[in-house]
Amino acid sequence: MPPIPYSLRPEWDDITPIPQADTGHVLVPILYNPEYKEAMDYFRGIVQKEEYSERVLDLTEHIIRMNPAHYSVWSVRSQVILPRWVPTVLCLHGKRQYRYHTLLKIGAPLDKELELMNAMLSHNLKTYQIWHHRRLLQTHLRDPFTELALITRTLRLDPTFDYEDSDLDENEGALLS
Repeated sequence: MPPIPYSLRPEWDDITPIPQADTGHVLVPILYNPEYKEAMDYFRGIVQKEEYSERVLDLTEHIIRMNPAHYSVWSVRSQVILPRWVPTVLCLHGKRQYRYHTLLKIGAPLDKELELMNAMLSHNLKTYQIWHHRRLLQTHLRDPFTELALITRTLRLDPTFDYEDSDLDENEGALLS
């Protein structure tokens, strides 16, 4: 059963959906799925409103389940869960490492967010945005052992997985630093 459109949900009445601004003549228009198009229109509306809430988490989850590689959606989701992060750059073995100092804005349960990330990884192992989001969560939780176990299990899932050409090595390095 398809989800109820956002335009029919009373809790979204205060958001004005913003359509994608395709300017000029588009040579090859992208024919988005209507469900994805509407969700993205509401996403642009909440971004313009600068809203950080539980419903934004629901909306961003809905969108990343349709498109797990959408960087902007992951970025907004991270801002809801881990707002005001300030990167501190450290140099370790010639690589730039980041530590994120955060304050929780809405008190979202991070264990549920990690469960979502686990589910997303089972189908999107090589998606940078998922690994980056997990890294932000883990630097806040400071539990490297759970994440290192996940990395080990992940490598066992796909023996052809190119560890050094993935985001796993950065996540592991961040956990160990």
